[in-house]
Amino acid sequence: MAIDPKNTSTLYATTTLSRDAFVAKLNASGSALIYSTYFGGRDEEFGYGIAVDHSGAASITGTTGSPDLPTAGSFQLPRSIYSNIFITRIGASQAVASPKVVDASISGKNLIVFGENFSDGAAIVLNSDSQKTINDAGSPTGVLIGKKSGKRIGRGQSVTIQVSNSDGVLSEPFRFTRPID
Repeated sequence: MAIDPKNTSTLYATTTLSRDAFVAKLNASGSALIYSTYFGGRDEEFGYGIAVDHSGAASITGTTGSPDLPTAGSFQLPRSIYSNIFITRIGASQAVASPKVVDASISGKNLIVFGENFSDGAAIVLNSDSQKTINDAGSPTGVLIGKKSGKRIGRGQSVTIQVSNSDGVLSEPFRFTRPID
């Protein structure tokens, strides 16, 4: 069975009595489902390994006894009458853009971070410490404000800024030095 992450009241179930490989992705805190699915054909599949890349896509390895395993663009068709090894990739159909910090400034006590691909619920990470963050209502995907984070950075001090999107994808480090003026 798999739950639709966009409509959690929708449940998908396999129509066979055999086993299928199952994959579920949770957000970084483990409090919400990003996606879940099963992978299989009419016979049994066993998932033995999983690796997740920076975009959140999962590569699954396992074995299958199904001659009808869904494979688009596979290297070769199943050849054994007993079982075959599979490697498949499961995730969003389009590439997930990582957040990118392009500039930062301080206004009063607030740290303002400018960038690209910030998700709703994104957080500023200052020297590996997550900050209380709000999205700027005028530009929700490109500006984040760290409330009172600016007062933690002394004049002339350099810090490392990153943005963590709600799915746990982290931006590359951005080096920021507060002006002395």
